[in-house]
Amino acid sequence: MLKRFRVLTVHALFLVCVASAVAVAQRAAIPLVQGTQVGVSMFEPGDTAKGGNGQPVDGIDGSSHEMFAVHIHAHLALFSKGQQIAIPYAIGIVRPFQVNNGFVGMGGGIYWLHTHDATGIIHVESPDARTYTLGQFFDIWGQPLDTRKVAGWTVTHSPAAQSPHALA
Repeated sequence: MLKRFRVLTVHALFLVCVASAVAVAQRAAIPLVQGTQVGVSMFEPGDTAKGGNGQPVDGIDGSSHEMFAVHIHAHLALFSKGQQIAIPYAIGIVRPFQVNNGFVGMGGGIYWLHTHDATGIIHVESPDARTYTLGQFFDIWGQPLDTRKVAGWTVTHSPAAQSPHALA
């Protein structure tokens, strides 16, 4: 039940992020080129110590290879005060991992939810067609995601925002 709640919360926060970044997005499309970074660096690459280090997280295995029964790419964009924040490479890829031209192919293991580069593309490469949530991705990353926190930022009320909440 908590994971479903997290997804609903993130949808609301995502709308706030999109609303606060409309001016930026209207200027020009941002290309998502493999091996590049979109946004400014705020996080270290890979999972935090609280995240996935090979052990199962939320029923998702940190297996030694990618699974391709389901193969989906989704894009995550975080904004703070109108500035896009880069989603790090190697989230869900177990250390040690090797970076080659901004791209991480494999590591000591790989979760079915992971990033290869810092474009914000989340790879869902799973052995079965189950439902995955953004909350699970954040748990693998080891970053908070709830009604008051998104990756360490506190959600606050802002009269300038087009929604009752904005990322501080």
